[in-house]
This record gives sequence, structure tokens and C-alpha cells, in this order.
Amino acid sequence: MAQTPNEGFYAAGLMVAATCLMAGALFPGERFAVVFAQVLLGAGSVACFVGLVGSMRRGERFEVRTYWGGLGGGVGGWELSTPVVFLGGMILFTALLLGVVRIEAGQSNDPPTAASAVQ
Repeated sequence: MAQTPNEGFYAAGLMVAATCLMAGALFPGERFAVVFAQVLLGAGSVACFVGLVGSMRRGERFEVRTYWGGLGGGVGGWELSTPVVFLGGMILFTALLLGVVRIEAGQSNDPPTAASAVQ
């Protein structure tokens, strides 16, 4: 029996929530919000990558076109193909994930030590 798209999204959401709860339980010393953000952004990046690969396997191409079909042709915009949207989402989620990791790596729980004078 095939799943409807909504059932797949619900299942993915439950998997992400369960993973975040496990990450919070496995790393109790870490701040839960940071672990949650890292898992959520990583899952978003992986989901966009899987969507990109799936759309490429279906033969869809990267396309960006102008579109003048809104409100009787009076309102224009851009039409993006599915692979372009997935690629953009993957880049966005990965950049945000790297930003969170970099910020977290810059913060240390150790007290600062006095540096020796450079002569």
C-alpha cells in the first residue's frame, strides 16, 4: 500500500522529533536547543538532498523561467523547477547548520586561561 505525501511528511517529522529527543538524552551536558537545531538543520539538508536526487532520477531539469500567469497575466514572477528548489533548500540548510556548528565550537565551557606574554 502506497503512502500519501502527508503520511510521509508525518513519518519524517516523527523521526526527526525522536532523533532530537535521543540526542538530548545522549548528550545531557550539551544545551538541548543547540543539539535540536543541529539535528533539525541536518535532517532538512538530508531531506532536500534526497528530494534533489529523486527529482533528477525522474528526469527533471534545472530550470528558472519568468512566469507571467498570475492574476490574468498582470502579475509576473519567476518559476523554479523542483531540482532548483531542492538545491536551494539544501544549500540553505547546510549553511545554517555550519553556522550553528561554528558558533557552538567558538563557545567553550572552560574558563579562560591567562595567555603567556609574547616577547
